[in-house]
Amino acid sequence: EVALLAAGPPVACNGAADRWFEIEGPQGRGFLPGCLLGPADDAAYALVAPHASLPTYDPAAPRSSPPSGGGVTGFVAASELVEDDAAVGVRARDDLTLEVELEQPTPYFTDLTSFVTLFPVRRDVIEPFEARGEPELWFRAENIVVNGPYQLDEWKFRYEITMKRNPAYWAHDALRIHRIVWMEIAQYNATLQLYKAGDLDYLGDNSELPYDHLGWLSGKKDLRRIEYLSTVYYEVNTAKPPLDDARVRWALNLAVDKRELVEKVTRVGKPATHYVPDITGSGYAEQAAEDRARGADPFASPEVGHDPARARALLAEAGYEVVREGDELRAKGFPPLEVLYNTGEGHGQVAVAIQDMWKRHLGISATLRNEEWRVMLKNLRDGNFQVIRLAWYADYNHPQTWLGNFLSYSPNNRSGWADAEFDEELRRAAAIADPRESIRRFRAAERRALDGMCRIPLYFEEKTTLVKPWVRGYVPNARNTQLVKWLWIDPDWQHRPAGEPPPVLELPPPGRLAGGQ
Repeated sequence: EVALLAAGPPVACNGAADRWFEIEGPQGRGFLPGCLLGPADDAAYALVAPHASLPTYDPAAPRSSPPSGGGVTGFVAASELVEDDAAVGVRARDDLTLEVELEQPTPYFTDLTSFVTLFPVRRDVIEPFEARGEPELWFRAENIVVNGPYQLDEWKFRYEITMKRNPAYWAHDALRIHRIVWMEIAQYNATLQLYKAGDLDYLGDNSELPYDHLGWLSGKKDLRRIEYLSTVYYEVNTAKPPLDDARVRWALNLAVDKRELVEKVTRVGKPATHYVPDITGSGYAEQAAEDRARGADPFASPEVGHDPARARALLAEAGYEVVREGDELRAKGFPPLEVLYNTGEGHGQVAVAIQDMWKRHLGISATLRNEEWRVMLKNLRDGNFQVIRLAWYADYNHPQTWLGNFLSYSPNNRSGWADAEFDEELRRAAAIADPRESIRRFRAAERRALDGMCRIPLYFEEKTTLVKPWVRGYVPNARNTQLVKWLWIDPDWQHRPAGEPPPVLELPPPGRLAGGQ
């Protein structure tokens, strides 16, 4: 392993122009052409700069200003990455420090590191299985290597997962729960029965209670309701007439009474007139509150709310006059419309309610079709839908995680909607270093996406779950993610006086003395 100290002037190397690099290795300091630098043999990491366009790098230099020599590297689209892994701006400064250089201001990067796609994995564990043509075997209980507080002990497919304390974890001795069993239960009613019988302590952060159970559960202390960084919406295929007309898409949106949907159908969540939840971090929530206080919230104006009369006027402009025939309305000439949703508790109830609203306010008859999740995803990818039920859960706590899906080149944009001005607006917002100004531009980009109405926002989700009173360390949060290392069972929960908080589980801080585990 070598430390890269400085870059010299261009030199000829293997028939191409390159630079000299001063390096520090086991034999001291020396110079090598960049083309000869590469990953160290059998090393967990390597420091290299394979061509002149990379910035110079001094491991000891403070990072208050950009590095010298060329543009910063890293955090680019995967399609733009070169084959040489060393060309990305990721460097190990020492055994316990990883440094990442970003292409532009990325305030959510540290949040992103806790997302599953950036979890570290052991190359030396994975590659032998890949070489044998068995890439799926590395995460079996007997093979997987993890760095978290618990490790996989047993996995009974479609039944349960058992985890035990990881002896290599830096705070192993402080973990109060020695064994955790996660059960996979397909039917929510069966889940509730097991919980009522005392066989389950916690319904998990990926569960969702059936809407029709929330009434009798509302007074129970076990019930937890968590405002969640998630938006439920109907994606519209803008490539298929008559949905290629924005006036039609807006009419469908304005005819949906989101408040009625939340109060009478889902019984959880908040009505959505836009895409980014108001509780989003990175300054978004504060900017939204400021806009509302000034009466300048672009998503609270009457033209984006429930307005059946305006919806009918838009349909008429698009060539589908809404006329009354007896006790019902009919949109003249409007073709059949189909709503596709995945099989799941509550999705059908929401679809039926929206079907009724479109019929009642617009005279549009919609048919409903539900499919198993994998089948629906294939139809989504293939464009075999008109209107489809989807939701987006935050990968990180920043508006970019929602708005990036509207980019014309985003693989998550299946609507067919493309707007070059929106793409540019979002690019400019992301490049602004000032956090407040950046968020203001993100809000402006969100309004432009709303104008396109390729997604009909329905509601911002609330998660519901049940937690037994003896489970301590449960902390509601907008990501709805529980770190199980903080959970513990309080054997004296019944004997504590009312209002007395349980003792706090304290873990020692990680550090170099912990051995870097």
